[in-house]
Amino acid sequence: MKWKYDKLYLTIDVTTHCNAKCPQCARTDFMSGGLKKVKSLPLVHWTLADIEKAYPADQIDCVGSITMSGIWGDAMMNPYIYDITDYFLKTLSDNSTVSIITNGSIRDEEFWWKFGYLAIKHNTKTLDVCFDIDGANQEMHSRYRKNTDLSKILNNMLAFSDNGKSTVRCQTVIFKHNQKYLKQILNLTKKFGSQSHKFIRSDRFVLDDNNNYKPFKYLNENGKEEILEWADNQFDDPVPEHNLRKEVVCTWAKKNQIKINYDGQVWPCCYFASKEHHYYDNPRKQNFYNTDIAKKYNEMRLKNNIKYTPLKQILNNVWFNGYLQESISQNPIDPCRRYCSTQIKDADKHLTFSYK
Repeated sequence: MKWKYDKLYLTIDVTTHCNAKCPQCARTDFMSGGLKKVKSLPLVHWTLADIEKAYPADQIDCVGSITMSGIWGDAMMNPYIYDITDYFLKTLSDNSTVSIITNGSIRDEEFWWKFGYLAIKHNTKTLDVCFDIDGANQEMHSRYRKNTDLSKILNNMLAFSDNGKSTVRCQTVIFKHNQKYLKQILNLTKKFGSQSHKFIRSDRFVLDDNNNYKPFKYLNENGKEEILEWADNQFDDPVPEHNLRKEVVCTWAKKNQIKINYDGQVWPCCYFASKEHHYYDNPRKQNFYNTDIAKKYNEMRLKNNIKYTPLKQILNNVWFNGYLQESISQNPIDPCRRYCSTQIKDADKHLTFSYK
């Protein structure tokens, strides 16, 4: 399955800075203590000039949606985020969407109120922000979403939703410690302007020899060990995130979705993109970069970088249209097997369900 130049869905990084210290995040070194970022990750912000150069109008006229959802940082940490969002809303075609996924504990209510009015300024487009809410109170929320303030997030949500035009939604990562409080979390976010809510069971646990999920152990800000546990409840009306089959079918290509990293590298999905710095910081992840498909990518790295090569040209090159397709059909690597097929144990699948 290949990507099409029609209503392309881009998921991009515009910063590697983040205020939060979430233990299971790709940018977090959870083993060394202090929940610091992985050492090999540089701290960068994309400027408006960077965005205009990499995403000119003639290259994103085929884009139906842009989501600033960082593997490596929170978009709202970028000091140019207002101007970047304004540019995308101005440049994309009518009926397109600009989305941001954020922990929301950044900036003040005045900024969020002003930010929300971009939806009025560009009223033929949709401005959508998804706030991460992981608990019904601060203690529960900060078990995972560390270094964030639930009260501040909720007030920022309310300020952003004030104009009645911007779209506000929430998502919650489900663990054992919050799985019994989902209705309370839902009711709380509705009071502060949320229009829909997605609950996501974390897929970042490892199975033991008995096919049970091991507790996720990490060293907290004070260097003391804490654990997160797999959500073991059977939730109401669980819906698989993808209709997975035994054969590997790229779900991102199926959705016409592409991931663009903070350094401009274009990847077929977030699972490929998230391997980048784990290669350097975690020897167990090095197997990915020893695969044929990763080696071929690195041989033509600049030809897969939006800072050096136009987006449409990248999606039409031999790696995306040849090597990747061959890998998926003939010798899929573990991320493809894990997230785009049923070849790895059913219990290891990522389940989501939503309330409207």
